[in-house]
Amino acid sequence: MISPLSLFAAISSARYTLRYADIDDADAVVTTLATSLTAATVTAAGLNGTLANPGPALTKMHRLSVTTTAEAACYNTTDPIIATCTDQVGATRLLYATLVTAGGNETIEFTLADGSDAGALSVISYAIPAQLKNSGAFTFGVTDVVFDAAARQLRCGAAGSIVVEYEAESAAGTAITDTLTGIEGERHDVFVKKILDSAAATDAFPITAYI
Repeated sequence: MISPLSLFAAISSARYTLRYADIDDADAVVTTLATSLTAATVTAAGLNGTLANPGPALTKMHRLSVTTTAEAACYNTTDPIIATCTDQVGATRLLYATLVTAGGNETIEFTLADGSDAGALSVISYAIPAQLKNSGAFTFGVTDVVFDAAARQLRCGAAGSIVVEYEAESAAGTAITDTLTGIEGERHDVFVKKILDSAAATDAFPITAYI
């Protein structure tokens, strides 16, 4: 007879513990990087944020972001920034972010080539195309947590809320979101595709996700 604990161990082969800075930090991977008139690649010690230092960065399935400072007619809005990453099983994955505003002052989240949401288990490098001026700056960070294979259980590290998006979608194709609330140590048996960041009122940190 298989014990409940053995069964739980079998389906929970990985676990991630998320703290506030893990899930909503605009410079968690690269603290600041000046724009350049020539293409550049940032890797290893250049990944100097709190979740890197040095890279490969991260050990959790984060959605990646790039933020630009305000600088008129500075940023390349044609060619994407390409992040070389690993997926949830450690295979190489490429993610893309194309800036929208040449004047900066925006945050763009990385996606797969087809525009689909995806996370990264680790970041190996960023390939940044030539920019229009060398007077701007980037930071590279993280927002939500996006799993490839759904998290099967979440544990609250404190009383509070966890805002999630379920793996299943509604008939209309709109993702189903929910707010889980609980006390410290409470576990939620759910199949979760995303844990949404602090702007969505997630505050039951540290949150442990079991895969």
